[in-house]
Amino acid sequence: MVSTALGHHDKARSNLLAGLSRGETLKKPRLQLGALDGLAQAAASLGRWDELVDWSERMRALAVSTETLSDQLKAQAHLADAAMAMNDHAAAVGWLDKSLALNRAGERPSLRALTFQRLGASHLELGDAVTALRHCNEALIAHESLNELTASCLTMALKARCQLQLGQAEQALSGVNQALQRMQTDLADRAAHETTALRWTCHQVLDTLGDARAAPMLAQLYADVQASAAERTDAGDTERLIQALPVYRDIVAAYQGFGAPPVAG
Repeated sequence: MVSTALGHHDKARSNLLAGLSRGETLKKPRLQLGALDGLAQAAASLGRWDELVDWSERMRALAVSTETLSDQLKAQAHLADAAMAMNDHAAAVGWLDKSLALNRAGERPSLRALTFQRLGASHLELGDAVTALRHCNEALIAHESLNELTASCLTMALKARCQLQLGQAEQALSGVNQALQRMQTDLADRAAHETTALRWTCHQVLDTLGDARAAPMLAQLYADVQASAAERTDAGDTERLIQALPVYRDIVAAYQGFGAPPVAG
């Protein structure tokens, strides 16, 4: 957990493998599930999607056999993340729909809220902005009720992208402005990597609208991606990592396509 928090994902992976082995030796499903969840998170942070699928499928099988609802939902969330990262949004929606059915009573409210958010993102990528907007609204209500500030702001930005697709430019801009304002207040203490996806989603709306804030925001995102990639892995692996993580890859491509504006000081 400490290694993961510090961004040392390879070191975390080594410790988690040892924990998994010990859990198997002691025949402790709870220990195994915790290690598998950690291994899945480490794989996702390093953009190793096939590895993420492998750990998640093992986790899901064990969670089903031990009737552990929370871990089954987490495993399915990991599988949806892998599908989204590999641009298979139809498969992601399949896993997310299964999670909603499994968590119908809302026994795991935070996971349910995140499921709605991911459904919104995937349906938007599939070209169905109407369904995406409905799921974003459901996610926003849930995240706000749980006081999940970063998730709420990201959902606001996703909702704005949906509104933009539906020709609701004024509402989209209002939503992005609200998310950015909360970033400066409620989220002012967050590390840059915690708000990368949020800022990138806001940038996409601002760029489409021709807002002057888009260019400096993109320059800062590019700088943050380079710094984050360097922290996560060694120098020889940074380019692979950037290309493996969809948000990082898209930010770098947008920055290079824009003509590499100066990075904000």
